[in-house]
Amino acid sequence: MSSTLQSKIEATLRAADRAAQEWVDENKSSIEIKIHEILDRKLTEIVCKLLGFDGWFGELSIDHCNGRAGESAAGDWLRAVAGDAVKTWLTEQAGDLPNLPAKSIASLRKSYLEAFEDTLRDALRDKAIEDAQAAISEHLKAITGS
Repeated sequence: MSSTLQSKIEATLRAADRAAQEWVDENKSSIEIKIHEILDRKLTEIVCKLLGFDGWFGELSIDHCNGRAGESAAGDWLRAVAGDAVKTWLTEQAGDLPNLPAKSIASLRKSYLEAFEDTLRDALRDKAIEDAQAAISEHLKAITGS
C-alpha cells in the first residue's frame, strides 16, 4: 500500500473517531437517560439475577445457572457495595424462611446429587488415568531396564 493511501486511511479513521466521540459527547445525557430508563424498568429482575435468583411467574427461585454467564460491572459493583447489607439481611431472614415445598427440596437434592456424582466421576477418572500412567511407566521400566 502506498504511503499516500495509508495516510488518507489513517486521516479518515482519525476523523471517524473524532466524529464518533463528538456524537457521544453531544448525546451523553440522552444516552444515560435511556440507559437509566431501561435499568429502572428491569431493576427488580436485574438485582434478583445478580443475587442468584430467578423470577418465574412472580415466584423467586434459585438460579441454578448463576455465575455461568460470567461477571458484569453491575454485579461487581453490587457485590462490593451491597454485599455486606445483603449478607446481614439474609442472616436476619434465615429464621423467617418458609418451609420449602417437597418438590423444591426434591429438586435441590437431585441437583446436588447430580453435581456430586459428576464431580466424583471426574475425580475417579482423573485418578484412574494417573494410576494407569504410573503402571505403564513402571511396566516400561521393567521391560527396558531403565
